[in-house]
Amino acid sequence: MRCKPGDLALIKNAWNKALVGRLVVIGSAHSATEWNVTLVGEPGLTLTKNRRRLTAARRMLAYDAALEPIDLPMPCDIEITLEDAAGLRRRSLQADGEQTEEASRWQ
Repeated sequence: MRCKPGDLALIKNAWNKALVGRLVVIGSAHSATEWNVTLVGEPGLTLTKNRRRLTAARRMLAYDAALEPIDLPMPCDIEITLEDAAGLRRRSLQADGEQTEEASRWQ
């Protein structure tokens, strides 16, 4: 797996496209291919663990392959704010060529 517990990562792929580009903190491993993650900022719409219902939450499951870890120099004295996270998301969406309503609103 590319991510490690405690890493910051960007969501690169999700069934809910509103989650793409969001910043997450990697928690513990849920399975051999999934992580328990915590969204930075506002909650997002996701499926429950049994994948039978929708819920708005900050904690959710994410496949390792759907996440892109953010490399920070160690030791890291950098503080990332919500404004920084929004900037990372805008740059990520622009780099992928995705022009969403949210991305165009920031330009």
